Amino acid sequence: MCGISGIYDYSNQLTKDLLIENINSMCELFKHRGPDNYGYWIKNNIIFGHNRLSIQDVSNNGNQPMVSNSGRFIITFNGEIYNVNNLRKYLLKHINFSLKSSTDTEVLVEIIELVGINKALSLLEGMFAFAIFDIKELTLFVTRDRVGIKPLYWSNINNFFLFSSEISAIKKFHKNLEIDRDSLASFFRHNYVPTPHSIYKNVYKLEPGKLLIFKDKKIKMFSYWDLSNYFEKTDTNNKSYSLKTVIAEAEKILTSVVKDCMISDVPLGSFLSGGIDSSLITYLMQKQSRKKIKTFTIGFDFNKYNESTYAKKIADFIGTEHTEIIVNENDALETITKLPEIYSEPFADSSQIPTYIISKMCRKNIKVALSGDGGDEMFGGYNRYSYGAQINSLNEIIPSQIRDVLSKILVNDKWVKIITKLENFFPLNRIHNFSGKMFTLSKSLISRRYDIYKAIISHTQTPNSLVLNSNEKSTPVNNPIDIQKKMPFKLFMRFTDMISYLPDDILTKVDRASMFASLEVRVPFLEKKLIDFTWSMQIHEQEKFFKKKIILKEILAKYIPKSLFERPKMGFGIPLNFWINEKLKHWVSETLDLTEIKNQGYLNVQEVKKILNDKNSDGYFRNNYLVWDLLMFQSWYNFNK
Repeated sequence: MCGISGIYDYSNQLTKDLLIENINSMCELFKHRGPDNYGYWIKNNIIFGHNRLSIQDVSNNGNQPMVSNSGRFIITFNGEIYNVNNLRKYLLKHINFSLKSSTDTEVLVEIIELVGINKALSLLEGMFAFAIFDIKELTLFVTRDRVGIKPLYWSNINNFFLFSSEISAIKKFHKNLEIDRDSLASFFRHNYVPTPHSIYKNVYKLEPGKLLIFKDKKIKMFSYWDLSNYFEKTDTNNKSYSLKTVIAEAEKILTSVVKDCMISDVPLGSFLSGGIDSSLITYLMQKQSRKKIKTFTIGFDFNKYNESTYAKKIADFIGTEHTEIIVNENDALETITKLPEIYSEPFADSSQIPTYIISKMCRKNIKVALSGDGGDEMFGGYNRYSYGAQINSLNEIIPSQIRDVLSKILVNDKWVKIITKLENFFPLNRIHNFSGKMFTLSKSLISRRYDIYKAIISHTQTPNSLVLNSNEKSTPVNNPIDIQKKMPFKLFMRFTDMISYLPDDILTKVDRASMFASLEVRVPFLEKKLIDFTWSMQIHEQEKFFKKKIILKEILAKYIPKSLFERPKMGFGIPLNFWINEKLKHWVSETLDLTEIKNQGYLNVQEVKKILNDKNSDGYFRNNYLVWDLLMFQSWYNFNK
């Protein structure tokens, strides 16, 4: 796992010394991604940089950038290839020279030279982002793994093609990048800037499953993998499964991918929350290990959010070497000051705080951790799938005229005042931002299915009102493909999460937090073998089997008593509203200074006031998630101005 960067000066503006100076300063910004070694490769007007976190073959033989045996191809690679042993066997049958290392990087660059980039990508299993340059054809290839586990930014500005693991490096080179107001509006809807956009104009995230080819000053983009292709195949796939068969096959594949993800020449362990996903991954790790697996969990000195006791019981039952840490508001504030640097563009999933804290704790003991991320998207674990399907069903049976009336009633000022008063009493006060959810429902009732999803996941339904002179960017949700239209609604939501929320929120959160602590995190649930199995099933089978994680629950129940893991879904939540209204109140008021916000000229101060003044009877923010978005943008802005 590493950090990569590159400059292609295709109009020959810089000297060799200036190219080296620039790549050094770019890579210096994310040396945390690879503190074990730094190197660069340069030829004429192109330069690659690489920060290495040594995982496989920790000797100098694994340092990068790496040149192929023939000298034709140069690669800078971030990630892990889990089927490297099979690829190495295949390679050794077809080459007449010896490999210099036992790294996956060397195997990768030689495989690409042997079979070509397209076939090589189809063979890879793992997580990756890399660039490779063909000296003979003067062609640059830049690519990213299928589901977006590893990041890659790129730009083509002023005759410089740049790529990097983090956007801060591109900003270091192009010092006058302009904030994209449209992307900022999208940030306030989602709490992240959706791919392929970034917070800056003319800087982009490479989409998962894409191959970018730069040659003769032109960019071509290809999809080497697309989740929607599975649904084209299901039309001709007549294979049928029973639940028993699916459970058995899923366990077999999961066991295999966990084993693959445990390949390492350095110590490894697992994140253990005590929930279904992390408990199953941890069990399968311990089952295949001769030593006790090191497990790590995090809790809070706030009982409602403290799951550490559940994790401890699971760890004791499985028999792992367990470590836990309890976090308070002082730990949170210390971490908050680092967030603008950790996430080099605005990012506001509040579980970023515990994710970084646990990563930092893990790194003291291990260098690689496995996590349960992806389990909800792969096996239908989110409650919103059912909620969204219910709204969609209402839309299908209630005439549009009636839905239009209901929608207007739900946002009528008199009704909103009644709801606001009721919200302070049981049971509505237990539902986060109940009046806000009524507004979401009102938007959903008059929406197409694509807008229902967007309404449900949004932190604000009106981001263009919050960001001055903005027109929200389109996302995969705004651009539905024909196959999505044919899907049952729960499957449509799960599909859309896989191509948007998962890479842009969940995987971004974990990658940036863990790599800032120089920790590699692997995600077995998102391995190709498991994706191939689950997503290639017939649509009616996906509707039947992939709900509320019944498959994972049944597998886990074979080995761990249900009483230890069956409880209401909590997620990786934190006592956010308590912290920002109580212990971190001073920091909030200092960060959200309205005079400063007005002078910056990006946000509508009147809208910001409305958000900050919208409080319940306890004086707490009703929409604390949107307040957190504001805090994260302002913190990022102040750090980068």
